[in-house]
Amino acid sequence: MYMTGGGIAQDFPQAAHWFRLAAEAGQPNAQNDLGVMYCLGQGVPQDFKEAARLVQAAAKQGLASAQANLGYLYEHGQGLQLDYVTAFAWYTRASSGGNHDAAIRLASLRQIMTPKQLNQAAGLLANPLPAAGESAATPAPNIPTAFTLRSLNP
Repeated sequence: MYMTGGGIAQDFPQAAHWFRLAAEAGQPNAQNDLGVMYCLGQGVPQDFKEAARLVQAAAKQGLASAQANLGYLYEHGQGLQLDYVTAFAWYTRASSGGNHDAAIRLASLRQIMTPKQLNQAAGLLANPLPAAGESAATPAPNIPTAFTLRSLNP
């Protein structure tokens, strides 16, 4: 409620406080939402490394929106080494979980990734994905995107 201002005044620092408590208890939606807040600097100082740590914790629990957000962080090198192969793998998992934005990003990445990179991504999907901060391959050149990092809770 503090995040969106539904019925009360919007208060990002208060929202971050409550998300932090739930995130520390291992709740994936709260981990993802707090990670997004760190990425955007809403109610907390902007910190892409902390954002990546939190979003990865939620992504590893299978939360599709967090998997898409982690793909985004890899795709743009925010808090993590720019890595299209790992981004593609996380987007694939998110898309399989029903995340529409991830499916859009997959289509864009397919257009610029080499066959070797696509094979590397397929290999990642057959194995556990790298932890945040670990790179799977050399990234391709950056591409513009309209996709923006979002949280499950609007």
